[in-house]
Amino acid sequence: MDTTNLILVLVITLLALNLVLVGVYIALILKEVRETVRKVNALLDTTNNVADAVSEPVIGASHALGAITTGKAAYNLVKEIKRRRAPRVSSIMEE
Repeated sequence: MDTTNLILVLVITLLALNLVLVGVYIALILKEVRETVRKVNALLDTTNNVADAVSEPVIGASHALGAITTGKAAYNLVKEIKRRRAPRVSSIMEE
C-alpha cells in the first residue's frame, strides 16, 4: 500500500468515527430534549390545574353576583308595580 492509499484509509476511518460520535451526541441531545418536553408538559398540566382551581370560585362568585343583581331588579320591578297599583287600590276603597 502506498502512502496515498494509507492516508485515504486513515481519513475515511477518522470521518466514519467522527460521524459515529456526532450521531451519539445527537442521540444524547434528543434524549435531553425529550426529558425537557416531559417536564414542560408536567408544568403546563400543573398550571392548568391551578388555573381551573382559581377560576371555579371566581365563576361561582360571578354567578352569585349575577343572581343578586337579578334579584334586586326583580325586587325593584315588584316595588314599581306596587307603587303604580297603590293609588288605584286606595281610590277603589274610598268609593
